[in-house]
Amino acid sequence: MKRVWDLDSNKLAYITTSIIFLTTLGYLSFGNIKAVILGYPIIFTLAWLYNRIVATEDSKWVIYLILLLPTIFPLFKLHFTVGFSIYFVVGITLLYSHTSSVKLVIFTFVYLLGTLLNTLYDSTPIVSPDAVRYFRRVSEDFPNLISYFYHLVRLTSDSIIEVNNVFFTPSSVYDTFPILYLPIYKSFELGSPLFILVLNTILWISTAFMMRDMTNKYLSRHIQASGDIVFYLLMISPTAMYYSSSFLKDITAVFLVVLSLRLYLEKRYLLFVVVIVFSTTIRLYSFAITGIYFGVLTWTPHILLIGIGISTIFMLWFTKEVLTIFNTILMVGYFFISPNPFELQNWMNIEATPRILEGLMNGVFLTISVILGLGKRTDLTSYFIISLGLIVYGLIMSTIGFNWTVNFLSEAYNLGTLGEHIIRKKLPVVPLIAIWISFTYTNLNIPQIKFKI
Repeated sequence: MKRVWDLDSNKLAYITTSIIFLTTLGYLSFGNIKAVILGYPIIFTLAWLYNRIVATEDSKWVIYLILLLPTIFPLFKLHFTVGFSIYFVVGITLLYSHTSSVKLVIFTFVYLLGTLLNTLYDSTPIVSPDAVRYFRRVSEDFPNLISYFYHLVRLTSDSIIEVNNVFFTPSSVYDTFPILYLPIYKSFELGSPLFILVLNTILWISTAFMMRDMTNKYLSRHIQASGDIVFYLLMISPTAMYYSSSFLKDITAVFLVVLSLRLYLEKRYLLFVVVIVFSTTIRLYSFAITGIYFGVLTWTPHILLIGIGISTIFMLWFTKEVLTIFNTILMVGYFFISPNPFELQNWMNIEATPRILEGLMNGVFLTISVILGLGKRTDLTSYFIISLGLIVYGLIMSTIGFNWTVNFLSEAYNLGTLGEHIIRKKLPVVPLIAIWISFTYTNLNIPQIKFKI
């Protein structure tokens, strides 16, 4: 593969090793032995795991980015904007040296820039009560890694002895999600919640590369869908940028769903079980979302129809409310167009404006797809199968929305009641909507734009 910028693996490995060595000397000279003894083994393990189970052909550069994180962390401590800017430049440089596609570089640049600007506007990733609780695990609850792992051992012991399923409950995420960030925070003595942006951006970029790879490898056998377009859309998604700049589990949850599906499709079943179990402790219905993407990407509609049947029966049994059926239809439309562009108050919130524009773009492509379908310029079956996946997820969200509204808030459930944090719950189907738009765009036969640098 001809690279945009010729920096071969041997040169890159030499440069990376040299920087790691110099950084190690820097940590030792300042007396930060913990970072060397504890932090570096964690970083090396993460890089090894990424290479073994996450990396695609075009995302192997992320391995070097992970290895260089200890060098970048001190810059974050000095000033966040400076640190993230260096991280930004290093990431783009590594991608630029590893790919023959300038478009991948440009859209990744847009994503990182958008995430940075969103963070600068908010000034903090602590955007909700959940974010407060997640970060409290670092700042207050566990003074060191030993106390955290002792907590996990105790929970596991209680779960076995008392036959009490503590790891698969709505609150289990507060115990399991920190596994991903707390070791790095503690070993490198990071005190700011802003460091979560590094984890989130790496995970979302990896999610986009895996979706690109699976779309080209599996879905393109059945419909005209471009993995590249799916990647571009995930990179310019303001919804993704917003949650990438938040101390929340949402980016991680989507990453684990996509990773588990990839492992299953590659027949790495043991790793699949490990990832899907861990994913379920973070979001209880992760296995259902994995099933949705399996049904769409492998083009097996009977899986999705079974999912609709089971979800509908469970929803009606649990809620005993027929209105949930109608609200599911509204929910599916809301996945495309949200936040609501017809509420003037939403436009007054500068932070929400990019996401409103994203929703309007989705609405435009939804309209175009209807026109293409009615004009018989494309296969309606393709839209039907993707819609089945959205309906399954809509049924799950309607059930959760009912439970939150009636059982937690003790409020009336009416037509149009969608529940709490629906905009946030939309993130898991952003890749699915990207597939829909990719199929629509491909069928418009718009000439491709060529980039040359």
